[in-house]
Amino acid sequence: MPTAARTLPHPAPTGASADDRVRPLGAACAAGGLLGVLITTVQVIHATSSSTPDDLWRSPWSSGAFIVVGLLWCVSHALVLAGLVGLRRSGHGGPGRAAAAGAALAIAGTSLILVGEIAGMTIGDRSEDSGAAGAVAAVYGVGTLLAVIGLALLGREVLRTGSWTGWRRGIPLALAGWGIMLLWLPLTPLAPVGSLVIDALFVALGVALYTQPSPVRSEQG
Repeated sequence: MPTAARTLPHPAPTGASADDRVRPLGAACAAGGLLGVLITTVQVIHATSSSTPDDLWRSPWSSGAFIVVGLLWCVSHALVLAGLVGLRRSGHGGPGRAAAAGAALAIAGTSLILVGEIAGMTIGDRSEDSGAAGAVAAVYGVGTLLAVIGLALLGREVLRTGSWTGWRRGIPLALAGWGIMLLWLPLTPLAPVGSLVIDALFVALGVALYTQPSPVRSEQG
């Protein structure tokens, strides 16, 4: 049976210029994930010797360190946002409405998490059971939920198009799946694990975008 190149179900970005637009966004995503892993690791180590009361929002940090760490988290989230924009621009999810909606929700949800991070820097000395802390936590929760739904939609479309090869194709859905865990892990002693895993997955997403920024055309009999 003669073989013919399968036509991708979406217009794929082609040429060096398209790749050059996506690769920097992938690199930014990987950097954001690595920064998140570093912040969480340092926090876990610092918590063992911190004298900051556990019931404060800024725990385990001092007031000054808390602001610095908050700003670093903002940078991390902004870099991850760049990666989500890169995923949409890459064409791996196709041009359909589901992919567009998924990308929009993932970007909106992550943006809301960034807003929560900024708001959280203003309540460092508040108790974790205060109304202000509850409001900021709600922003995080809504943002996480939106991002999970968006990544699930976009990840399904990435699998459907089959344009990403190997381990890369499962990363968006893995992010969505672990994002569900983040809806309750922060309420447990395993909160740092949740952050470490999700940021490691964003590193993987960034590497995937950098190493294969454009859909590949496969052949079938």
